[in-house]
Amino acid sequence: MTEKYQQFGGNKMNKKVSYILLCLLLSVTLVFAGNDNTGTSAANFLKIGVSPRALALGGAFVANANDFSSLYWNPAGIARVKSLEVGVSYTDWILDIQHSFVGVVYPLGSVGTIGVSFNSLSMDEMERTTPGEPHGTGAYFSAGDLALGIAYARQLTDRFMVGVKFKYIHESISFSTASTMAIDAGTQFITGFHGMRIGMSISNFGGKMTMRGTDQMTKADIDEVIEGNPMKESRLREYQTHI
Repeated sequence: MTEKYQQFGGNKMNKKVSYILLCLLLSVTLVFAGNDNTGTSAANFLKIGVSPRALALGGAFVANANDFSSLYWNPAGIARVKSLEVGVSYTDWILDIQHSFVGVVYPLGSVGTIGVSFNSLSMDEMERTTPGEPHGTGAYFSAGDLALGIAYARQLTDRFMVGVKFKYIHESISFSTASTMAIDAGTQFITGFHGMRIGMSISNFGGKMTMRGTDQMTKADIDEVIEGNPMKESRLREYQTHI
């Protein structure tokens, strides 16, 4: 009788903790919902979805994620992976742009589940143009984006999973680069009502990115009103953008 009572009390406490965590994540999601930073955001390649299965559902995959693509949609989903899983998603995108995503998930038993991901966007070299040479200068440049991530998830109860992912984001174009760190966090909850699941995820919550490099260097006159000033080495003003 004592063992049954203690087991019942433990399950009740786990459910209470699950509901509290669920409410907290919902509150944070509502605070940041709708803030898309349109026109001022960086690393927009992170918005390109992965996995044909998820894209066939229009991206409505946060609650259903249960394979390697969970590393993109909702890190909590990797807690449902039962064995080592490796997945690759490749898209030959518009304008000769290639998007690649590689995910590896490995369950650690009762300890939880870990995963690593590689997300990149690349393109063929483009010829550099200038106002004076709009048809090309004969010089070429390249551009690309990269995100490396490591995730951990755990099934707290038979119905509630939580996960977190840390990622390094890097962008480059010509001789300029920018990088930052970001975090994803998510939960999944099995309601037990006709197979309905509830999932929530906060993605790409990180710092600011500022392009730095020799491309920002130029020649400028410190005072155009006064004649005879020598042209000085100057740096174009850089604006910080959020991911």
